[in-house]
Amino acid sequence: MSTTTLLARLSAFGCGALVAMVVLSPRQELVAASSRTIHTCAAADGTLRLADPATPCQPDERRVRLQIPDKDDPECKADDTRREKLEQRLKDLEARDRRGTLRGRRVVAPFDVVTEKGGRLLHIEEQNVTFYNVDQKPVVWIVADQSGGMLHVQSVDGNRTTSVIAQDKRAQLVIREGDHDRVDLGRRNNGRYGLQVFGQGDKVIAYLGQSEAGTGLAAITDSAGTMKASMYIQSPIGAGRLQVANAAGTMVGIMQAGGSGGVSPFQLSDGTGKAMVEAGLTPDGVGVVRAGPEFRGFGVGLVGLVPSMIIGKP
Repeated sequence: MSTTTLLARLSAFGCGALVAMVVLSPRQELVAASSRTIHTCAAADGTLRLADPATPCQPDERRVRLQIPDKDDPECKADDTRREKLEQRLKDLEARDRRGTLRGRRVVAPFDVVTEKGGRLLHIEEQNVTFYNVDQKPVVWIVADQSGGMLHVQSVDGNRTTSVIAQDKRAQLVIREGDHDRVDLGRRNNGRYGLQVFGQGDKVIAYLGQSEAGTGLAAITDSAGTMKASMYIQSPIGAGRLQVANAAGTMVGIMQAGGSGGVSPFQLSDGTGKAMVEAGLTPDGVGVVRAGPEFRGFGVGLVGLVPSMIIGKP
């Protein structure tokens, strides 16, 4: 909006008209004539221009006569402050109009959003947006496509990244260092939910989530991905199971619950996985401890035979 268009819409006359003409004119001084009348021609867009009283306006203009008071009128002196404020507002509006921020505009992607100094803030394409930091390095991406959406954030050097993904069957939070996943939390394409922590060689070293059967599972491995401890629910009986492995990965300790009791809910094995100690309950609910490797009975009928079983009394 130009200066002349804005002030031409003022409805007040008198000193207000004089103020308008002072600003509307290209900063030229207006000398009040004895007639106290200013002749102007108004264009269709509201722009006023000074005109000679004897010269007709253009065909697409109309004549507008403005009455002004004497220069000694006290009302005009009181309007000086208002005139200065109006001039300042007009300067601000003209500056905003030059920068393109005065009116809303529709822009078709791709395009960049920049600062007043020309620094790039955003790069917008049809299905993604890139954000830049003060050093003009890309650090944030937003993607929205037919499969869903993704938010990707990275450090300045690009070595550490975090992604939030909701696409197709996936809904995940992924943290990476370099080219390697470190943490993966959410729902995967196989439909199972869980938390995975990765070690060297992209091996899963810790997992907490759902098993293939859909029950709860917690597992810990060494850096090579060898299982060292796990806890899960046995299907289909629904009983819990805890197992621990030695350095070689052989399960040497197992604690589990049977469906209705049982003689070996707890077991210790040697380095080869052979059971050496078992403890549990009989079907009648009596405690039993058996020691290997022979698991002999009480030695009844055999002189000097050391029993390898202890059983409680009902």
